[in-house]
This record gives sequence, C-alpha cells and structure tokens, in this order.
Amino acid sequence: MVVMIAEVCLLFWQIPNFMHWSVEAERFLYSRDIPSATIEHPVVPILGKSNVGKSSLINLLLGQKLARQGKRPGLTESIGLYKVTPGSGDPFYIGDMPGFGFAVGGVQREQNLSTIIKSFLQKYRRNILFLIYLIDSRRALDGSFQKENPREDAWIELCIALQLPFMIVITKTDKVGKNKIFQAKKQVASKFQIDPADLYSVSIKDSQAIEDLRAAIVDQVADAIKEI
Repeated sequence: MVVMIAEVCLLFWQIPNFMHWSVEAERFLYSRDIPSATIEHPVVPILGKSNVGKSSLINLLLGQKLARQGKRPGLTESIGLYKVTPGSGDPFYIGDMPGFGFAVGGVQREQNLSTIIKSFLQKYRRNILFLIYLIDSRRALDGSFQKENPREDAWIELCIALQLPFMIVITKTDKVGKNKIFQAKKQVASKFQIDPADLYSVSIKDSQAIEDLRAAIVDQVADAIKEI
C-alpha cells in the first residue's frame, strides 16, 4: 500500500513469509553510460549517506559479496545494477547508488558522484519502482538527522519532486543496542511525520531482520509491477 504523508510517498506493508531470490547478472553504469544506457527491468535503488552501511546491506540481501566494501566511506563510484529474480516472480534490479556527503578524493569527486545519482534518478524515473533510503541509527539518536542538513534534505526533496515512493530503513542497529532501536525510529519518524512502527531496522548481525527486509522488497516489487 502506498501512503501519502507530509508530501512524502512512503511504502508500508505486512511482511510476508521469506521468499528466495537468485542473482542472475550484474552491470555497472558510470556517468558516461547514463545518457545512452538502456535498462531492461524495473529498478529498486538503495540510497544513503556515505558510511551508512549500504554495501554491507546489499551484499547480505543478495547473499553474495558483489557490492564494493571498504573501511573508508565514499568508495562506490558507479551505479551497480544486480538483476534478481524472486522465485517465479518477475526479475528486477537492486541498484547500488554511490553514497552522498563524502567521497575519497575531495569535493570535486563528491560533486561528480552526486551528478551520477541525480542523472540516474531523473533519466530512469519510469524504471524505478521505489527507492530504499538508509539512515544510520546513530545519527537518529544523536539528533544530527533531525537537524537541517542541506545536502541530505536536497536528496529527500528530489525524491519528492520525482514522486518516488521510498522505504526508510534504519541501519547499524547493533551499534546502538536493541533497547534504543525504537527510540531511533521515533526520531526519524518525527521528521517524516509518520508512525515509528512503519519503519524497518536492520543490522548485519541480525539475519532475521535481513530476511524480513528481503521478503518485504520482493512483496512490494510484485505489487508495484502489477500497477505498471
């Protein structure tokens, strides 16, 4: 179900039973590729600030170490598209977007990566079923996410302008402890004026949370494809 709240299009649904998917192919788009590249299947991009745990989460969702990981944030310099097929369902791409906010190599490289992200979202808007937006649980708890942040707010505003539905996922919950997860959700939910219970939370150490998220993605993809 798609719900419009405070001009933000968010996706909420009941988590179905775990559904297996297979990773069949991968491709990478650089800035030079975007103007002419053709994408054959729907896309679910995953977006977040640098060091939010995006690559680790994608690898766990895929069940393979395909997304590049490193100790230094801002290493992803292309858009990775991983074709997955959920059981007997329709294939789609999980999109590994570059992180924003910091990049190894300085301001110019960060601007180049931001251009790649924006160009992709704008050109392939019709291919995008919904977007998964990641937020570090520690930023939620220390209040930095709630404060005015021109760079991050600009990405949220772009998603709204493009009428992109998106799912909010709180990451790295193992860093804050189980007793603080709901508090982190409350802080994030307050900015979007939604119910904290409608947000997902994941940790690389919580396999059940990863399975629940994977199953929810598959379920929502199926519903979104029916509406195309």
